[in-house]
Amino acid sequence: MDPTVYAILFLALGTTLLVIEIVLIPGVGLVGLMGGGLMAYGMYISWVNYGPVWGITSVVGGGLAAGLSIFGFLRSPLSKRLVLQDKQSGEPSDLPQRADELMGHRGMTETDLRPSGIARFGTERFDVVASEGEYIEKGTTVEVVRIAQNSVVVQRILENEGDS
Repeated sequence: MDPTVYAILFLALGTTLLVIEIVLIPGVGLVGLMGGGLMAYGMYISWVNYGPVWGITSVVGGGLAAGLSIFGFLRSPLSKRLVLQDKQSGEPSDLPQRADELMGHRGMTETDLRPSGIARFGTERFDVVASEGEYIEKGTTVEVVRIAQNSVVVQRILENEGDS
């Protein structure tokens, strides 16, 4: 087979592996090293068989192809789903405004609190944090002791305390 086909094949495959490494697999790993090696070998084949002009042309062409591929990917809709955006959507928490209403309410844990989890207070479910980082089992009665920033802090209610 003609060396030109091998050179183009190795350059294209190396460029593809480098783009995959840079865009999808963070760090410098085996895929990136293989891509760089294939590109270098494709450039070497060009240089040996067609001289320095084609060797340099393959180096520049391979670099441009890799750069344009990465640039194109970063502008694509797929990259928008893979990269975190600058803005967050959603409504702000109303916990600070409801602090007085929630203080002292008793509810039941729906998950283990290790130290965070979910508890139900009446019909509402909240992400809660156990006070002092203690472990509280699922199904335990808890009471809201404070609202800290956007966290509902609860403590275990012992069965012998009653509802006094």
